[in-house]
Amino acid sequence: EVVVTGEGRVDAGSARGKVVGAVADAARASGRRVLVLCGDAGDVPAGIDVHSLAARFGREHALDRTADALEDLAAEVAAGIRPLSSAP
Repeated sequence: EVVVTGEGRVDAGSARGKVVGAVADAARASGRRVLVLCGDAGDVPAGIDVHSLAARFGREHALDRTADALEDLAAEVAAGIRPLSSAP
């Protein structure tokens, strides 16, 4: 099982006092993986699997076509998710 959340920009502060950190803590406490879809990422906190629109599509595309980029990124990420039971 996977918990997906999002934020405009993920950085070191995201794990402390932001929604992403609270969601990640709750998900890990219940044995679930955490995926974050974001617009951009800086210093990513350990233990959080971050997927950035800017990193994947470039900053201009991420800003100009955010909804399309998010839909495409979510589909790519979802296609790569393995069930926990098949994890090595």
